[in-house]
Amino acid sequence: MDTKKISVEMSADEYAELQKMQQEKAAIAAKQKQLEERENYKNMVSSMVDELFPMLENLAHSLGGGKKRVYDSFTTAIAMKKELYDTKDSQNTHTFTNAKGDRRICVGYSVIDNYDDTVNEGVEKVRQYIKSLSQDEKTEQLVDAILQLLAKDKKGNIKPGKVVALSNIADKSDSELFKDGVRIIKEAYKPIFSKQFVRAEKKLDNGEWVNVPLGMTEA
Repeated sequence: MDTKKISVEMSADEYAELQKMQQEKAAIAAKQKQLEERENYKNMVSSMVDELFPMLENLAHSLGGGKKRVYDSFTTAIAMKKELYDTKDSQNTHTFTNAKGDRRICVGYSVIDNYDDTVNEGVEKVRQYIKSLSQDEKTEQLVDAILQLLAKDKKGNIKPGKVVALSNIADKSDSELFKDGVRIIKEAYKPIFSKQFVRAEKKLDNGEWVNVPLGMTEA
């Protein structure tokens, strides 16, 4: 059977209207497809989260259990070291190495320097003492040394090591104002202890120590 083509005559306005309708129909179809693809994406992500989340929970549980075992074990070792070597345990971090010297485990916690608000009173007393010094060459050197020890870090704290040095200078001074100021600074020190950590390191053939990744960001 022969097919015949039927031609339809339409005006320019009718043709423009037809094109507009076709474009609107195509736009609606494209929007619908986009919405379906977005919904498929959300369903895919939801399934992945539900599938992988238990694995991550198990990893966290394993790491937590392993960390506790390490701490429990080395707590005993730290107590033994203190007793055997007759030392006070003032360390924040302890590092233990195997006999071969190619593996070591470090346990401890970080200390964040922190002072309460009374530190400012102590600093002010020390500054008052500095102002009372006569301005000869000898005392100018002392003034410079004390000012450097009072310098604060980026977080607004005085480093404990500098406070110790400041205390040594105060002990040699006859000024009760100076000594009291340093005493206030020392008593204002309220360090913040971070969570306990465990680090494992091994030595490569070239002598370099490298970390064994124990966290998700390190693995």
